[in-house]
Amino acid sequence: IALALAAQLAPVPPPPTSIYSDPAGYDLPYPECTPAHIAALPAPLPQGFAIVGANAGRMFRYNPCLATLWKWAGGFALRSLYINTNAAAGPTIVQGATGPAGACKKTDRVCYGYNYGYNGARAAWRYAYHELGPANLPDIWWLDVEVDNVWDTAPDKPAEGVKHLVVDR
Repeated sequence: IALALAAQLAPVPPPPTSIYSDPAGYDLPYPECTPAHIAALPAPLPQGFAIVGANAGRMFRYNPCLATLWKWAGGFALRSLYINTNAAAGPTIVQGATGPAGACKKTDRVCYGYNYGYNGARAAWRYAYHELGPANLPDIWWLDVEVDNVWDTAPDKPAEGVKHLVVDR
C-alpha cells in the first residue's frame, strides 16, 4: 500500500514552499542505536531538519533509542518521525488479518496489505506516544518505502492499485 502511494507521489518534487525543500538535515534510522553511533552524532543544524525512525526497519519492530534520538533532533528547526513499511509477510502477517478493511480471507493479499499497513502505522504511533509523550508527537510523519523489502514480489503486485492509507489518532 505504501509502495503504491509512494509510486504516485515519487515523480512530484516537494513544492517550492515546502518547509523541507531548502534546509539540510539527517535521517536517523534504528541502526544508529548503538553507543558508538550516538556518541558520534553530529551537532544539530539549527536551520535544518532531522527525521527519526520510529520502528526498527519493519512494521511491528521498534527503535529502542527513539527517545534519545528524538531529544537530539530537538536541536533542529524541524523534526519529524518516519516508519519503515513492508508487506504483510513473515511472523507478523497475522497483524493484517483484521482492521479497517475488515476481516480478510487468507487469499486476499490486498485486504491483508491494507490492514497490515494501517495496523503497523498505528502501532508505530502508539510506540512513539508512549516513548515520547503526546506533546512531542509531530503532525507530519514520513513513510520509508524500500523496494528491496518483502513487498517487491509478484503476489503483492495487485496491491499497487490501492490508492491511499489513512491512519487516525
